[in-house]
Amino acid sequence: MPNAVMHMFTNGTLFTLEKLIALADVLDELIVNNYHQELKLIKPCLEIQEYCKTHPELTKKVTIVLRKPKEILTSRGGTAPNRNELIEYGKN
Repeated sequence: MPNAVMHMFTNGTLFTLEKLIALADVLDELIVNNYHQELKLIKPCLEIQEYCKTHPELTKKVTIVLRKPKEILTSRGGTAPNRNELIEYGKN
């Protein structure tokens, strides 16, 4: 599949700088959700951010998103564990 695009999403907890370096050539995009109540970078994300500063070719590939642990997000199936109220979109 020569035209395939590789995206990876992770919460960053177990993702390491070594894994980023190993995957950098095959990934087109890496999105890391960094969960911290005070919206601070956790250690793995901080290391990745610092590495990307010295490797500008990665700045377009790597995105770190700051999120609070109890943040309520939408989900396509409506099964987000912290969402008490479902959104109705009607039949149309």
